[in-house]
Amino acid sequence: MAILIVQMEAEADAVRIKIMNKGKERIFAVSKKQITACSPYFAAAFEGTSQGANDKETKLYDVATATFEQFLLWLDWHSNSENSRVECDPYGPLYLESLSYHGICELAINMYLFAHAYDVPQLRVDATDRLTWLFRRITKSTFSLPADIVGRVYGEMPKGSPLRMILIDGFYFWGFNDTMTFKSLMGYPKEFLVDVMLRSAKILNDEDEGVTSLSLSRGCDPRRFFYPCYYHDHKEYSEIGDCLETRIPGGF
Repeated sequence: MAILIVQMEAEADAVRIKIMNKGKERIFAVSKKQITACSPYFAAAFEGTSQGANDKETKLYDVATATFEQFLLWLDWHSNSENSRVECDPYGPLYLESLSYHGICELAINMYLFAHAYDVPQLRVDATDRLTWLFRRITKSTFSLPADIVGRVYGEMPKGSPLRMILIDGFYFWGFNDTMTFKSLMGYPKEFLVDVMLRSAKILNDEDEGVTSLSLSRGCDPRRFFYPCYYHDHKEYSEIGDCLETRIPGGF
């Protein structure tokens, strides 16, 4: 009887999300409680007097099915953990053991772009934390930032966004490797390359003036250069003191 009650409650809580992409449709059943708790966008879609609240259904356009599936994995991870860096999965959200560093980078970026489009604040934090984790571990010989992904970010994200900032820093620190050619460099958006040069100039200028907080050279330890909280888009300075800094276990 207890199992039946739980099943009935789960069915009553379920809402449908239709993924409409390239003329194809895929329907997902998702917990209303979970998805509305993580996103004001989905809360507006499924609560109150909206059509989605009545129909228990909404549509998302031009979202890749694989991207939404990864979002559901992230949602399940947060819903079934204590959100503790000690008690949860040692690798945390947005980590797949089967993925290379390039794959993890692309996954985190895709999740940030989804979180930006559908207002999922914690997913944005987890995505930049995963990129911070990545940039602290790679080497010039094992990683290069894909130009097509950078192009997509610059097409969808506004200037000064945390995602742009961390990619600029990632390229500044790791991008100029031995395999980089003029032709491959020209594959990146010109605005991105200008941003990297401006970032480099600021760091060099800060070093000349003795500023040492975040302005560190490429020769320093990446664990000091990539500070998670710097990419969390805090609106007030006081928020920094309350920040958990990272949702990824072992992020430091």
